[in-house]
Amino acid sequence: MIKVKRKVAFQGEAHKRRNAAKAARVKLAQSGRIPFVPQDCSSTRRQTFCTIRAKDTHLQTEIGLKLQCRVLDLWPLVESLIRDLLPVSVASQTNLINAVPYDLAIYGDASLVNRIFKILTANAIKYTEGGEVKIGAHECGKDGTVECWVRDNGQGIPESMLDKVFDKGETDAQNNEGIGLGLAIVKTFTEAHGGHVFVESTYGSGAEFRFSLPGPPGNALPAC
Repeated sequence: MIKVKRKVAFQGEAHKRRNAAKAARVKLAQSGRIPFVPQDCSSTRRQTFCTIRAKDTHLQTEIGLKLQCRVLDLWPLVESLIRDLLPVSVASQTNLINAVPYDLAIYGDASLVNRIFKILTANAIKYTEGGEVKIGAHECGKDGTVECWVRDNGQGIPESMLDKVFDKGETDAQNNEGIGLGLAIVKTFTEAHGGHVFVESTYGSGAEFRFSLPGPPGNALPAC
């Protein structure tokens, strides 16, 4: 009987501590200091509400991804990507060019930044058979923002698709293949870094995707 009472008492205290911890998390979330994630939601419905701050090194996006940000040298990152995509570019006879300045750096999550470049470059190769894909970047903005771009001279994008090319599930009518999921990921990952992504294209004359990423902390440059 004594053991049963002790067990019940222990469970009661544990329950109180959990409730107190949950109440504290809710209070902090309401104050904006931490994101509150309801524990009783399904994994597909759980969302965080975190304000991305440039000085944070571990951030959380609205889809639950944690960003581990650090200063990244951009030229070797792109050069490694080009080597990884070499079999694909050779098969399509597409020339890949790294036009990123050697000394240019950004501040971001290496894995997600690599995926942004990889999705855009692989997509450009796909629609630029026998052509050229150039990857570049330059410093732009008073806050040291770096604008990156992936440019090709391939098929281009129909004008009717330009406004919705980053929407999830959009389809290429000619190839009947989904392109929106990859580009939607690009948009999400870019915005998680506090940046923006744009596309310019003339159908039949290629396309250029541009996206912005934060520069290293402390960088301050004249506006472009």
